Amino acid sequence: MTYKKRSRQGVNIVHLMGFITGKLILSDTGNNRVLRFRINTPRFVPNGDSGKTVDDINTVCVWGRKGERLYKLMAPGSHIYVQGKLRTSSYDDKKLQTTYVQADEVVFVGKKPKKKKP
Repeated sequence: MTYKKRSRQGVNIVHLMGFITGKLILSDTGNNRVLRFRINTPRFVPNGDSGKTVDDINTVCVWGRKGERLYKLMAPGSHIYVQGKLRTSSYDDKKLQTTYVQADEVVFVGKKPKKKKP
């Protein structure tokens, strides 16, 4: 029996559910558009008999037409579910790095947002 050597493989899947916080930014990158926003994902941290809620805030990017459509529908406070991948970008000759979630799917969980953008 022979075994083939496998290349290095991994799993890069992110699932987040939380609330949009701050403003939504739709940017032009030259040949594509990207929507950037932050999502607040509260989590419970136990501490003995009690505990506290800690807020994790993550940056999410949605590329292309999907990002343009979501920009018109989403508003701060919207309750959403995001599925995507972790990505890292470098700036200033790799001195600064940022990690974000590149969203493949974004779904509204709660009620439709009240405020629509023009």
